[in-house]
Amino acid sequence: MTQSAGIRITEEVFVQAYETHWRDLYVFCNKHVTDTEVSKELVQEIFISLWEKRHNRVIETTLKNYLFSALKLKILEYYRKQQVRDQYVAYKTTTATPPVNHTEKQIHYNELQHALHTAIQLMPERSREVYLLSRENGMDNKSIAATLLITEKAVEGNITRALAFIRKKLRLFNDN
Repeated sequence: MTQSAGIRITEEVFVQAYETHWRDLYVFCNKHVTDTEVSKELVQEIFISLWEKRHNRVIETTLKNYLFSALKLKILEYYRKQQVRDQYVAYKTTTATPPVNHTEKQIHYNELQHALHTAIQLMPERSREVYLLSRENGMDNKSIAATLLITEKAVEGNITRALAFIRKKLRLFNDN
């Protein structure tokens, strides 16, 4: 399905996209997630989102590129949520309820986490993708380059920009 820019999602376009791209998206997702049920679910979520937002969205690239980009972001989101879940479980299993005298530190930590999350959300999309793959998913530059179809040099540049962006946004917390 090679379509030009400015694609409007009609029922016919949606059905054709689903029939044409579902399997390729699933195979791609399963290479990165390695859980068949989660892979199916993530791909389904991409198509659900596409259908639900069809009236408000005009796709300015090929539909295939759009779907794969959306899936990459969905995979990043899945790993980010999985990491948060894992950290929470590890925290709860290894730590009792923090003593009352640690409340101020906990508040500061929560504020810092919120500020970091906000900074990550505000950074340019490509830098955010690269940062999340590198820092939160532990992928090396070569793997990131292969996943995002960019050069390792571009990965390094995006990580540098992302870290500089975060440092700039978190200056307030350096004083505390």
